Amino acid sequence: MKFLSQHSTIAACVLISACIALLAQPRALAESSADQYKEYQDMLRIAQRKVDRLKALGAGSAGALSTSLVMSVLGRYYQVGDHWDVLAWQISSTMAAMTSEPVKYRYHAGKFHYEVIEVKPGNPSQVAVRITQETGASLPAADPRVQWLDLTMTSQFSQDSKIYHFRNQNDYSASPNGVHSNVSILELFPLDVPDIYTAERSTPSALPDLPVEIKDQATAAGYSAQLSQSSWFDQEDLFGRPVQILWQHGDLWPAYMKTPTGIAILARR
Repeated sequence: MKFLSQHSTIAACVLISACIALLAQPRALAESSADQYKEYQDMLRIAQRKVDRLKALGAGSAGALSTSLVMSVLGRYYQVGDHWDVLAWQISSTMAAMTSEPVKYRYHAGKFHYEVIEVKPGNPSQVAVRITQETGASLPAADPRVQWLDLTMTSQFSQDSKIYHFRNQNDYSASPNGVHSNVSILELFPLDVPDIYTAERSTPSALPDLPVEIKDQATAAGYSAQLSQSSWFDQEDLFGRPVQILWQHGDLWPAYMKTPTGIAILARR
């Protein structure tokens, strides 16, 4: 039940943070617009929905659910040596930039190689994944200081740790729960373990559209998915912002993942 308690704590933190924001700024709330007040209310509702989903999941067998979740997306468990490539873009807002460009965002690309380096049995089991940056003439490393990034996750796709290994600096343990730091620009790329445990799952009707600025790169990387064999997951991050995931059964990673700060696809070429 360790996993459930971790996620319950996360959801409770979101709920408490929203309440503190409401109580700590009564004057600001009194003077704020209706839209701002609605934003606080939406945050509370989102946190409550996450708590409700966790309670519903906790009513069953955690071990059985773990098995069905992993098998439903991978078809098997991770194994040491499993590897895959991800093409990802970090989204930077240009709203405040001195530019006449008609686009709202600029997309900074990076290619990343994932490899399973350790699997520890248990309930839940733990999987360690190492991420290294792929480089080339047309695609330099997003952060050359980083040698690799290690993620540890459970068999329910709960990210337990996130450690940066730098070339000329000490290792850095970042928040595994989606609270970004300024340690590296890689924090803004959607590289983390996809949290699908409490997500709302449905059958996709179409492959997600990509912004025109990145379509050519995605096509060259083999962006695709068989919709009849895929699942669509809707989730929210700690701040109530939408996270979208498309996962084709049998793949080791999502075919598509969009977070508030970036987009990632599974590279099939």
